[in-house]
Amino acid sequence: MAEDGQPWRPRSWTIETPGVRLERRGAHELLVGDGRPLRKVRIRVRPYTGGLRASYTPVLRFSDGALAHFDLHYQAAPLARLAERTLPSELDEIKDLDEAIGLLSVRDPGARLLVRGRVARSRISTTLGKRAGAYVYSGNSPILETNALAAVFDSNLPAWTRKELNEFTPRLLALYAERMGPPKWGRPMAIVAWSGPSPGVASASGSVLPGAVVMELGGEGLLQSSPRIVKYLYGFLGHETAHFWLGQTVHQARREDAWITEGGANLIALRGLEQLAISRDSRAELQKYLDDCLSSLASGRSLRDETLEGKDAGGHYTCGAMLFLAAEGAARGRNVGADAFTFVRRLIEANRSDGAVSTRDWLTAFEAETLNSTLSKSVLDLVENGHDNPADFFAKLFVATGVRHAREGAEIRLL
Repeated sequence: MAEDGQPWRPRSWTIETPGVRLERRGAHELLVGDGRPLRKVRIRVRPYTGGLRASYTPVLRFSDGALAHFDLHYQAAPLARLAERTLPSELDEIKDLDEAIGLLSVRDPGARLLVRGRVARSRISTTLGKRAGAYVYSGNSPILETNALAAVFDSNLPAWTRKELNEFTPRLLALYAERMGPPKWGRPMAIVAWSGPSPGVASASGSVLPGAVVMELGGEGLLQSSPRIVKYLYGFLGHETAHFWLGQTVHQARREDAWITEGGANLIALRGLEQLAISRDSRAELQKYLDDCLSSLASGRSLRDETLEGKDAGGHYTCGAMLFLAAEGAARGRNVGADAFTFVRRLIEANRSDGAVSTRDWLTAFEAETLNSTLSKSVLDLVENGHDNPADFFAKLFVATGVRHAREGAEIRLL
């Protein structure tokens, strides 16, 4: 559905094959014929660049005329085995749709094409599957290629933005690959579009897909660099690309395990900026995470409670970062050269085969660093049941894992 609650495909697709029409059925559109099997259907598409509810923008339009199409919006599944009269109004439970596999081939003579880290000229194909959507870029902007990254940045981006992205993004992805091993989806992609210098606006939005991070920037407020904007770009890319490892190479086993992927990505992003000499001291940011974490766990709330939507879900990001900080401290206690990347890589490699990380899996890795089963049990209790005094819990956890801090009454100050 579009943001106004109406279907978007009828605004974008014109069916040119005689006798075929587009019908809405529940959450899906159906191509319906005159009773004969549909072998070939011609559709004229006007790129729909508006936002959707709970889904990816169908087409990203670049200011230089390039387009990036989200491939799963072209996924089709045959329903020939089901008589139309038996179709339910809602198709989401039909297994055939979930398992439908197809091939999307994009042809644009002379253009540069990019999908899933692969670069080509004029023609490229990608396999469609429900759980692995991707944007297919087609245009003439230069494509930045390294061993760890394939990226395309709108050629009309403000010069300072292009410079920052060209210099920062490949260094970040190279560091992540070196420290955390190969990501699941192959060479990562980054796509950044520019919507133009709209007056009185400074907009930045983005999302992460399997093996790809996508951003849309715009507004006259971004024409000039500022520390706030640069910090946002670094923070967004640092956190979201960390999900290529924590979130995709291994994913959370259950919804309540989101503190692992979100909290881990928070700490990885901070440590990555430090190692790239972009941020010399993450203490202030970590202190904010700690303060926010203690606030979110007030009144004995647990991280399991943080599955609630909205503001309270932030505990996954902040308390998760604090638990990873403790794991980093424990790893450093055993090896002075260890850091958050050391712990995360061990966690990934221990769970790479099945691809899922649960709280129990995390605690197994944590206990391997601390050699303290009692400490692991206390962390499990916090996650599942909360704590009457979260500040007291973290103070004791930090003492046990060597995280430098000072206790000041009901507060904890990281050193």
